[in-house]
Amino acid sequence: MKGASEAWDPMNFAVLSEVYPEWFWPDVEWLREAELKHCRAAMLATVGVWAQHFGLTKLYPDMDPNTKWYNSLAEYSEKHPEGLAQIFLLIAVIEGKTFKGQAWARSGPAGQTLKIKDPSKIKDRARLVELKNGRLAMIGFAGFWAAAAIPGAVPIIGADF
Repeated sequence: MKGASEAWDPMNFAVLSEVYPEWFWPDVEWLREAELKHCRAAMLATVGVWAQHFGLTKLYPDMDPNTKWYNSLAEYSEKHPEGLAQIFLLIAVIEGKTFKGQAWARSGPAGQTLKIKDPSKIKDRARLVELKNGRLAMIGFAGFWAAAAIPGAVPIIGADF
C-alpha cells in the first residue's frame, strides 16, 4: 500500500519519461505545470461565465445584454476584433514568459510578504489550495457547458443559464 505522501498515479505517467526517453513523454513536473495552467484558465473562465451571467457586459454598451455566455466571445470578436487580437497577444506573451518549467516557483511570495519563519509550509498549502480550487473550477466549467448543451442537466443552474 502506498503511503499518503506518494502521488496517486494509477496509469504510471511518472515513469514513462524514464522508460522511453527518446519519445516525448512529459515528466511529472511538466504534467503538473500543465495541470496548473489549465486550473488557472478554468478559474478565469468560471469568473467570466458568472460575470457575463450577472450582467457585467455594461462595460461594453454595444454588447447585447441578452447574449448567452457561450456566444459572447463570438459577438465580442465581431464587434471588437482588435480587442480579441489584444487578448490573444497577451496570452501569447504570458505563455512565452512563463514556460520555463518552473510554474511552482512562481506561485506567490506568501512567506516573504508575511515575514513567516518557515514559509515553505504556507507555500505548500497555497499551492495545494490553488490546485484544488482549479480542479473544482474545471469541474464547474464542465457543468456550465453541460447545462448549456442539455437544458435541465444541472438542476441547480437552471435552464436560462
